[in-house]
Amino acid sequence: MKNLFVVCLLLLTIAVNSQENKFGIRLGIGGVNSSKEIGPWQDSNFLSVTNNQEPFKQSGYFGARLGILVDVYLNDVLSFQPELLYTTAGITNTRANQNVIVNLGGTIKLEEEEIIYALRYIEIPLSLKYKFHRKWSIMGGLSPAFNIYSKVHMNYWEPNQASKVDDIVWQGGVYSPAQEELEKYPFDYANKLLLNAIAEINFNIGRIGFIFLNYSGSLGNVYKIDELEGYNMKTKLEQITFGFGGLF
Repeated sequence: MKNLFVVCLLLLTIAVNSQENKFGIRLGIGGVNSSKEIGPWQDSNFLSVTNNQEPFKQSGYFGARLGILVDVYLNDVLSFQPELLYTTAGITNTRANQNVIVNLGGTIKLEEEEIIYALRYIEIPLSLKYKFHRKWSIMGGLSPAFNIYSKVHMNYWEPNQASKVDDIVWQGGVYSPAQEELEKYPFDYANKLLLNAIAEINFNIGRIGFIFLNYSGSLGNVYKIDELEGYNMKTKLEQITFGFGGLF
């Protein structure tokens, strides 16, 4: 990991010291998807918290990619583009709550349980860009990503033992009043280093601005499957990002 980081810094230094180059910025947002479900689906201790045996539904997670770049001139159609980015990724999982109901603003309903696996990276994309048209270019390469943040955000509901309110009969069922439980805690089972494959298409919107559509996919597993019994975490993340940038 240290050797890879040194190589990335060396490439960035070479790019910065090149005489024919342009500096730039980028900002993009997009959806993140997982190749497999992750989470405590088979963990009896976790499932006993809410007494809910229903599976979670997995949905996308809006991530961001922002940072700086250097466009190093190679010839009229080719350039080398190293970047330094802050990126976010994650997976959102939800399921209907079955054992308690909540009263929010006078509205009684079964609230959803939600678990968000949130990840943050410092990423160093290293790409080769090919300009095939005056307005269009494509690029591809590899991107080491260094994990700097890994948390689980949980929102579930449990019976409120301190409540003096009796059980509530609602839509043919009997439920307990509830209190909200919010948690955010460290989750150290994400790998510290990922290697992503990246591909992108750019459209120039002027002399210095461009719009991009970027695909990034992890080549290895995000989580260490052998470190937590009962969790299914053999998964890869894919992210499609749309945004804009500028070269100066």
